[in-house]
Amino acid sequence: MRIHTGEKPYKFDVCDKSFNVGTCLQSHMRIHTGLKPFQCDFCNKCFTEKGTLRSHLRIHTGEKRYQCDVCSKSFNHVGNLTKHKVIHSRLIKCDVCSKSFTLESQLTAHMWHHTGVQPFKCDKCGMRFAKNSDKLRHDKTHMGQKPYKCDVCGKSFTRQSYLLQHNRSHTGEKPFKCKFCGESFTYPPSLKVHMIKHTGLKPYQCEVCEKEFNRKCDLVRHARTHSEDKPYECEVCNATFIRKDSLDIHVSRHSGEKPYQCNVCRKSFSHKVHLNRHVKIHTVDIPANCDRCRKSFKNNFYLQKHIKIFHK
Repeated sequence: MRIHTGEKPYKFDVCDKSFNVGTCLQSHMRIHTGLKPFQCDFCNKCFTEKGTLRSHLRIHTGEKRYQCDVCSKSFNHVGNLTKHKVIHSRLIKCDVCSKSFTLESQLTAHMWHHTGVQPFKCDKCGMRFAKNSDKLRHDKTHMGQKPYKCDVCGKSFTRQSYLLQHNRSHTGEKPFKCKFCGESFTYPPSLKVHMIKHTGLKPYQCEVCEKEFNRKCDLVRHARTHSEDKPYECEVCNATFIRKDSLDIHVSRHSGEKPYQCNVCRKSFSHKVHLNRHVKIHTVDIPANCDRCRKSFKNNFYLQKHIKIFHK
C-alpha cells in the first residue's frame, strides 16, 4: 500500500533519505559504508546489489535476454536495449547505398567501402583502419597487452568479448543458427558467411575493378593488389607481402619447420593450405580393400582411417 500512499517510514540518519521498504534502506546504506557483499565467481568483482551482480554475470555467460522488437538484436541488460532503441528513431543514411547509422562517425567509417579511404595507420606495421577504435585495438597486439586469459588452454586476448567467443571452442557451444537450414555456428561472422550460400549476396565491392566479395576482410586484402601496400614484412630478409598467410608460408622456408602432417602417408608440410591440397590425392575415388578383414572402401583415405581404428 505504501506505493500508492507514498509513505516512506524507513529513514537513513546520515543523509535523511527515506524509503518505503526496509531492504531498500539496507541497500542504500551500503553506498555510505562501501560494503559490497555480492561477489562474482568468475572475476571476483564485488557489488552492493544482488541484481547488479546478476546483470554483471551475463558478461561472462554471454546471456542476452533483452531483445529489440524492431531488429531482433539482443542485449544482456535492459538499459543497453533502451539505449539501442533510440537508433531506430534517429538514423543517418549513406547517400551511396542507403544503409543507416546512428552516429556520424559510423557513417564516416562505412564510407570506406565506397571510397577505399582508411585514414588511421599503425606506426609499427603500417596497417590501415577505417576506424580509430579498430586501430587502437590493433595497437595492443604490438604492446603485448592481452589481459583476458582462457582458464582452459591459457591463450590470452586483448578483449573480453574475444575470450568469451574463444571459450565456445572448448564448450562446443554454437548459439548462432541459420534461419534457412538450421545449421549452427560458434561465431557470428561464420554464420554471416554461411548465409551467403542462401542469398548469394556479395556486399563488398572493389572501387577499382568492381570485383565483389562476401567478406570485408577479403575486400581489404584484394584492395592491396591495386596499391603498393604490403604491410607484412619478413624479419629475416625484409621481403614484404600483401597477406599474412603469404608471409607465414615464406617464413617457414627460412626455418624449415613443417608442422602440418598428413594422417595417411605422414608427409609433412610447412603450411596448412599445402597439406589440404595434398590430402586430395588420398581422397580420389579409387576403391581400396583391407588385407586383414577384406572390407572394401571408397578410396585409400578411408581405408587408412579404418586400419588405424580397427587394426592398430
